[in-house]
Amino acid sequence: MRPKALGFWYSPESPGLPHPSALIDPDWSESERSMIFDCLEGGQLARRFMGVSSCRICGIPNGSAELTDGEFIWPAGLGHYMLEHSVRRRGRLPPALLRHALVRLADLEEASTDRSWWLATRTMACPWTPTAANSGRSLSARLYADAEPFRRRRGGGVRTPGSTGKTQS
Repeated sequence: MRPKALGFWYSPESPGLPHPSALIDPDWSESERSMIFDCLEGGQLARRFMGVSSCRICGIPNGSAELTDGEFIWPAGLGHYMLEHSVRRRGRLPPALLRHALVRLADLEEASTDRSWWLATRTMACPWTPTAANSGRSLSARLYADAEPFRRRRGGGVRTPGSTGKTQS
């Protein structure tokens, strides 16, 4: 699937694209702009460029990358245009983008998290936890000692300088 391009503006290289100053909607609610901004800022990096684009309205440096969510692709600075300048095409966002953003946010808000795998790591010794066994030992010594069960499980010992690559137990 090819992502749908969104928020690309007029430039000498692309004269057929709209200029964002023609798309300002002063009545666009800040809460909706903020919600869309959050979705845009959470996109995955699709491409990075060597030059930095400037905002075509206020002139600030405004990104050098394109982001995507798999369905849409947009310049990294698009959120700036929406949040700071209330830019949206023809006084409204494409309905598909707004619907897409609302569904993504609703899914995230309703999602439960699985912390069991993270809590399971507490069964391993934690080198930065102050315990009697760890007191007075350097962090590297505690990390080395805590790795001992893993070295034993692999069946390996410790390599010594000058060894032939075989581990010594």
